[in-house]
Amino acid sequence: MAIQNRYGDFSQFRPEKMVTSEIAVVTSGDPNAESGRSVYVCFIPGAVKRITTYEDFEAEFEKLSEEMQNQFTDDITDAIQQALSATEAANAATEAAQTAAEAANEAAEAAKDYVLGDISEKTVTFETAAQRAGIESGDSLSVAFGKLAKFCADLDQHAFNPLANNLTTNTAGYGLDARQGKTLKTEIDQLNTNIVNIGNQVNTGIYMANDNIDNLLPGNYWVNGYSSSISGDIPFTNMHYMLVSSGTAERSYAQVAIPMDNTAGKKGRIYSGGKWSKWI
Repeated sequence: MAIQNRYGDFSQFRPEKMVTSEIAVVTSGDPNAESGRSVYVCFIPGAVKRITTYEDFEAEFEKLSEEMQNQFTDDITDAIQQALSATEAANAATEAAQTAAEAANEAAEAAKDYVLGDISEKTVTFETAAQRAGIESGDSLSVAFGKLAKFCADLDQHAFNPLANNLTTNTAGYGLDARQGKTLKTEIDQLNTNIVNIGNQVNTGIYMANDNIDNLLPGNYWVNGYSSSISGDIPFTNMHYMLVSSGTAERSYAQVAIPMDNTAGKKGRIYSGGKWSKWI
């Protein structure tokens, strides 16, 4: 079989009409060749391959190299852009971290100033403690102030009043100076001595059970107020009492009755103008 050849513009190229071993020469318009000219060989109808010349290979390689360079350049450009973006993001993150650190430092300084700085203008919210208790190490300000408030509330008003260093001041609100304690003790001791003396007089007095007290001579008398045989103006009934009668050897001019069970105050009377006064 003779080898057939075809030729013409690429627009007229029909691989399916070619036969085995047929060669087709494209004289122009082949988009696969830089010059537009190419040669194809047919293996079976519809299956053809383009025959590449050295010049075509060189042109294709140059074209491919340019594409590879462009692609490589694009890849490098993209990588650089990504690196720049990452750097910008890192710088932004660094600035944000620095800003956060500065804010944290400022907050720490503010907290330090609040705790250790001037507290003259600071306020404390607290509730008065229910019971008195001492301030302890570790108490918060609110707890400590609550305890102080309880102590202040329980202080009597006399804690802030002036003191009187005498036993004659009767101005309202004054407190008694502690130095008056000795004076009071001295007077109490004297009263106790007087009571002992009266007791001694009672023990040495005359037991009286059936006399008229209006006619008693001076002396000390232990009176049985329960006795119905005692006559005269009787100061106490239904109790024992000490009757101290004073005057001259002939007559008493004053009498003092002191009950022994402390259920009533002492009474006294005097003799004047030929008669006894009422007991008072």
